[in-house]
Amino acid sequence: MADVLLSDRVDALCILQEDLAESHEQIANMDKVYGSALFTIVAAQGQNADAGLPGVRPTYFERIGETEQPRHVKQHVAAVGNDLSIIAPFSRDNSPTQSSWVWSSRAWTFQERLLSRRLLIFSDNEMVWHCRTMIAREDMPVEQSGYSHEPLLWLALKAQHLGIGVDQYYKNGCLEVTRHGFTHVIRSSIFSEYTQMIAQYSQRTMTYESDAIHALAGLLRIFSLCFKSPCLYGLPTILLDVALLWRPDQSWKGRSSTNLFPNWSWAGWRGRVTYGDLIRMERDETGQTIDTEGIRPMLRYFVFDKETGSLQPLSGTARGLPVQDAELPKEWEAHAAQDGCESVTHSCRAPDVFDLDPRVISELSDRHLVFWTSSANRFHFGERAGADYSCPIVEAYGGMVGTAMLDSASGLTPQLLPNQSFILIAEAHYSLFGQQVDRSDYSEYLVMIIETNLATAVARRIGLGQISKISWVAAEPELKLICLG
Repeated sequence: MADVLLSDRVDALCILQEDLAESHEQIANMDKVYGSALFTIVAAQGQNADAGLPGVRPTYFERIGETEQPRHVKQHVAAVGNDLSIIAPFSRDNSPTQSSWVWSSRAWTFQERLLSRRLLIFSDNEMVWHCRTMIAREDMPVEQSGYSHEPLLWLALKAQHLGIGVDQYYKNGCLEVTRHGFTHVIRSSIFSEYTQMIAQYSQRTMTYESDAIHALAGLLRIFSLCFKSPCLYGLPTILLDVALLWRPDQSWKGRSSTNLFPNWSWAGWRGRVTYGDLIRMERDETGQTIDTEGIRPMLRYFVFDKETGSLQPLSGTARGLPVQDAELPKEWEAHAAQDGCESVTHSCRAPDVFDLDPRVISELSDRHLVFWTSSANRFHFGERAGADYSCPIVEAYGGMVGTAMLDSASGLTPQLLPNQSFILIAEAHYSLFGQQVDRSDYSEYLVMIIETNLATAVARRIGLGQISKISWVAAEPELKLICLG
């Protein structure tokens, strides 16, 4: 393995592109590549991998008949004696900001920034050294230059996130009973790191949209180790209950490579993703950072296994928690003494392939989530008040009963179409969308708005929402087996 890596050329020169099996294996281990190198060389403003480094090897460019990459350096020098001169710092008044670098906008360069131990960055007018303890310009240390320089963000995961020196109590998904008698799901701060990573990465650009997961594979491998759970299309399976609750932060649309990524994953969309206030960070008496989850999972998720030809429970328990159904707190609606129970809101039954619509069976793959839940179509959308895709959810008699955050406003009508419906996914005790909810009780349901393809019977997500429990039950929901793809 090379001790020094040249940014943008690692995948092109060091990975055998013609061998898909080998290239996928190497791409999945890019965290080891960047983490093992002494430092990574970055061509920050190069338009592509052939742009070269400004001011480096001019004779080479002359030999191949191309124009040398010039350096735009302005530095004042004043002679104060025969053998003495004073050299001022580089003038950086018109220097491009870090956010304007091409390197800062590309998807494939995102994980090298977070995973490299050190970076030697070449911009058009200077060279800058970054490590986790200092920033140094080529003429002098940053703190002596009189110019500020935005530090790079580094991955904040520590040994404790990998389970080293951490009490079992902080295992992701463990349950805590508060002094008020409520049971909360405890998460470590790993999920907060994950959501920040996805928000930053999802707004970057890529030449091939099929690279949406590959370009993040090294970081996802690290998070899989931290979660002690694999990622499915970019979402950690042990946290699927909350990982599904991403929402658009700006105008966006589906990727053209829709056959590669499911609609329920952020990877299937082009645009910035946020997770809102799903988990609230707190500290215990020892100062340990923990996250308290504001929702109670209700569904059991299954995926199709090609080898067995059957639906298998995700993460072993089918829930986004490492607990069995009988271990769930009694005050949770998802609590069940035995498998197979049903209520007006949800079912704990394990689905079978042959329970599905026959049109679905031929389409099944690991990109489909299969689950029982309740479905209602007696709601419609009120008028949008802002520039985003949020709008009120209105019952049949005109009263507002909740809020929806749509993935896109394109083609959506106030009245639900026959193939559109609301499905229940979790209980909530505070809002995803900023409204105040009584924190002393879980009085709301989180819902997903779906649209079912009439030809294949596979549903796709078109938004998220939050509805009062009373209004949901009054809408007389029906239990349905959903195949989300």
